[in-house]
Order: sequence, then C-alpha cells, then structure tokens
Amino acid sequence: MTMADWDAAEVRFNVSQLLREPVGSVRRYEISVPRLELDHDLTMTDLRGTAKLLRTGRGILITGNLEGDVPLECSRCLEEYTTHLNFELEEEFLQTVNVISGEDMEIAEADSDMLTIDANHTLDLTDVIRESALLALPMQPLCRPDCAGLCPQCGTNLNIEQCHCQPENLDARWVKLGELLKDNDLGERSGA
Repeated sequence: MTMADWDAAEVRFNVSQLLREPVGSVRRYEISVPRLELDHDLTMTDLRGTAKLLRTGRGILITGNLEGDVPLECSRCLEEYTTHLNFELEEEFLQTVNVISGEDMEIAEADSDMLTIDANHTLDLTDVIRESALLALPMQPLCRPDCAGLCPQCGTNLNIEQCHCQPENLDARWVKLGELLKDNDLGERSGA
C-alpha cells in the first residue's frame, strides 16, 4: 500500500502504470490528509481512509471508505462542535489520452459530463471527496441529540443554565394542541 500524494490539500494519483495493465487490475491506496477545505468556511481535518482503483475498459473506477472531522455550528444552541464523518466513494474516471501512444481518446457525447483522467494520466480525487463529504454532513447539525437550544426570549443557552423568562402567552387557538402534546409527552415518558 502506498500513501496518496497530497499537495496543497489535494488528493491525486498518477495512474499511468495502472492504465497499461489489463482490465480488472487493482491498486489500493491509503489516504491521509491532515486538512482539506470543503467549502470557503468549512474544513475537514484528519481525513483518512482507503481507496481502491480498478482498471476498467474505459478508465479507472474508484471505490473507498473515508472519514474525518468537521467543525460545525449546532442548529439549536449555535455552539461550535466537531462531528465525525464516515462516507464512501464510488466514481469512474474516463481515460482521455492513450497511455501507450499518447493520442487523445474520444469521449462519447453521452459521457461528456463524466470525470476524466488528465493528459498526464493523473486522477484528481479532491472534488469527489469534497462532494461526498458535503453530502455526508447532517442536514440539521446538533451538538448532541438532546440539545435544549437557546431561550427564544433572552437567548440563554439552555444547555448551560436555566433562564428565568416567563413562558410566552400562547394564542388561544393553540392551547388545546399544547395540552395534547404535554399529555402525549407524559404518556411516552411513563411508557404508556
């Protein structure tokens, strides 16, 4: 196994040797990147995992399992916390230059939106990792499942301390619904 080369937080593989081998040939790589920028204000740290590169008739199929840590802001209490992401990769990169003759290879119009291996036979996995990591992020980030959030009146973090605000006056049309919810919550807690 070989450590993936990374330069300026990019994950690239030179696949020229693999492209010379028969279909079905495999290479396995360990990926270890201390820091990868996912977005302009979002960075993953300690990105690590494995990638398997499989020679196909059209190029290289990459599959892999990766993990890393991402600092997020809790959607309830607005405190920063770190979440650990585990995500998988599966993407095919098409060959654009014949590795033996050096001639450009034609890509079918139906495949024009596919990822490609560059003219130097380098496969850049950085954007695929970014997209997969972003898709693995929670839609509603929570520092913990039972986060109490902020008081809507004074803004006190209810995970740290209780505030002394009086409950808001509810619209009379919603009082019955509130009672039903309280009854249901009590029934769930008592095991009913």
